Amino acid sequence: MIKETAKVVGVDIQGGNLWVEGVQRSTCGSCAARAGCGHRLLGQRRTPTIKAAIAPEDRFNYQAGSSVEVGIPEDLIVKSSLLLYLLPLGCLLLAALLADYWLGKEWLTICAGVAGLLSGAVLVRRLSAKISSDNTLHAQVLRRVED
Repeated sequence: MIKETAKVVGVDIQGGNLWVEGVQRSTCGSCAARAGCGHRLLGQRRTPTIKAAIAPEDRFNYQAGSSVEVGIPEDLIVKSSLLLYLLPLGCLLLAALLADYWLGKEWLTICAGVAGLLSGAVLVRRLSAKISSDNTLHAQVLRRVED
């Protein structure tokens, strides 16, 4: 499990979820190389807010501003990466191979490949929307971090 400390920015009592954002750990801005440092530029971006599931009995124990430890299973990251990258690529290759076999013209093969890529992207979007309501696929709050 990948663990990270996060700050609670919102509480959804009915849904049993917390809205959290990552805690920046770097001391960017204080070193001599800050003008040419890429970490400083990355650190200036706003950290994305994510939904983290909590146990139903703990839903009243959290408030905005508190720190929590959030965990995401490694296999979930691998599976979602495979879905996100390989499904559109596989659709592209399959459509291009079938068009080349059946039609044999290069421009039709290219068009079929682009259509396969776009259909794979639409399929990823639909699948991700369908499974986004499953709390087992969200980050889980592991424990409260004492400040």
